[in-house]
Amino acid sequence: MTKLLNQLFYDLLQRFRFLRGELAGSTIAEPDIAAYRDRLLTQIERSIETVQSLIDDLDHMQPEFARNMYHACKRLTEYAQLADEGPVSALSRFQPRDRFLTRLVAAMCDEFNFPHARPLCSAITTQYYCILPRMDLILVPHSEPDHLLGLPDIYHELAHLLFRDSAVLVEMLRACSQSHFQNEIVRAERESWPRASIDALHAYRLRWFESWVVEFGCDLLATYVCGPAFGWTNTRLCARLSPEFFETTASHPADAARTIAIRLMLQNQGYLKEAHQIDLQWEALQQTSGQSEPQGFRLAFPDTLLGRIAEAVGEYCRSVGISPFDRNTMPIAALLNESWERFVEDPSLFRAWEASQIEALRELRDRPANDSQTA
Repeated sequence: MTKLLNQLFYDLLQRFRFLRGELAGSTIAEPDIAAYRDRLLTQIERSIETVQSLIDDLDHMQPEFARNMYHACKRLTEYAQLADEGPVSALSRFQPRDRFLTRLVAAMCDEFNFPHARPLCSAITTQYYCILPRMDLILVPHSEPDHLLGLPDIYHELAHLLFRDSAVLVEMLRACSQSHFQNEIVRAERESWPRASIDALHAYRLRWFESWVVEFGCDLLATYVCGPAFGWTNTRLCARLSPEFFETTASHPADAARTIAIRLMLQNQGYLKEAHQIDLQWEALQQTSGQSEPQGFRLAFPDTLLGRIAEAVGEYCRSVGISPFDRNTMPIAALLNESWERFVEDPSLFRAWEASQIEALRELRDRPANDSQTA
């Protein structure tokens, strides 16, 4: 066992040393991006020290501790893999478009008082928008820095960092969902519902607790700080990438339910006209795709629960000083909303206007950080 662990740890040590070399050899000079790199480099250095200390301990290891050592090796290996595939890969290929995105995201964060360190953003993913929360890294498709309509999804990814760090927010939303389903289960048993329906309530309760509250919460926070633009982007995403609007998975609730929650948040914020317009678009999408609400959908996603979740997210944001969408004080969020308004009004004329806005944003965001703050 010691021989095997020795091999695993030395292999891991070389992996971390390689990552350290990649980061140390980076020529990135911009202070904001270099600071991100340096924080990561510090973590890699600490990981090297940890692995070396575990190697030193192997000579004195008692056999009963082998399993603990193996699991420690596994955790460190997972971190090395995540760092390699995410930030080290992004930084080693860092382009002007990534610099633009990172500074744009930082400006978004500043607009709504995001209570978290500004993440890195890179256009290198082959998937849709995603985030590596442990790495403070947002990944978007290659083409996104040249377009505006999908950028509201950045707010959803930023929200994942809040859910990683805020136990209060997670517990608040879990409490809403668990209270609802507990009451429904008691009522169902009292009224002698079919066993299958009661079992479904238990299953929904578990999924809400484990992951669904996070996805709903991220959508709702994005709507709170970005306004109607996020609702339009959500419908666009469903039209482009969602195979079934009413399908659920263990990690994600149904897109149709998320759309309802976004509408409720918009209505809470007073965007009644915009919420209605987005709703009409959603209804047209359902009709065009030939999809309809299945029986039992409202059992999993009742409007009353979605409404409580929306209210809870709004209460949390106000309590920690996160600002709601305001056209007058949030120029980037305002631009994203204007983009959707122009696109919906006349898609054929939109691209020329969009290209000019992207160019103006690049000119502003590609300035050194200290200059952009005074612009």
